[in-house]
Amino acid sequence: MKNEKLSRSGDLVFCLACLVLGVLVIVNSVTSALTMVAAGEATFFETPGFTPIVVACLLMILCGVILVDSFRNGGRLGWFWSKDFRNALKGPEAMAVYKTVGALVIYIFVLLPHIPYWASTAIFVFGFMTLLGEFGWKAALIATLVSGGSFFIFGTLFRVLLP
Repeated sequence: MKNEKLSRSGDLVFCLACLVLGVLVIVNSVTSALTMVAAGEATFFETPGFTPIVVACLLMILCGVILVDSFRNGGRLGWFWSKDFRNALKGPEAMAVYKTVGALVIYIFVLLPHIPYWASTAIFVFGFMTLLGEFGWKAALIATLVSGGSFFIFGTLFRVLLP
C-alpha cells in the first residue's frame, strides 16, 4: 500500500506540472495567434498556434482526470515532506537516476560541444557502462560499435546531420 501512495503522489506532481505546461503553451499560442490575426495574416483557426492549443487542452483534461483519480487513491502532496520521501531520495533507485542524469549532462554539455560526435558518443557509452559496473574490453567494444554504427547509419546512410 505504501508504494501505491508513493506512485499516486508522484502522479499528482507530474499532473500539476503538465497542467502548468498546458497553461503556458496556451498563453504562448494565443499570444502569437492574436498577433497574426490582428495583422490580418490569418484567422485564429489557421494560425500555427491553434493545434498546440487543442493538444494542451486535451493534455489538461487528461491530467485533470488522473489528478482526481490519484487523489482518490491516496496520493497526497504532503508525502513529499515525509521521512519516507527523504529516505527514498537516498535509496539505490535514486542514486541510479542521479548517475544517469549526471552522465547525460556531461555528454550533452561537455562532450558534444567540444569533441566530434563519434568520439563523444563512444566516451559516453563507455563511461556509462563503467558507471553501471561493466568496465573492460567488452564495454570498449560495445561503445565503439554503438558510436560507429550510429555514425554510419545516421550520418552516412540516412544523411542526417549529426551534432
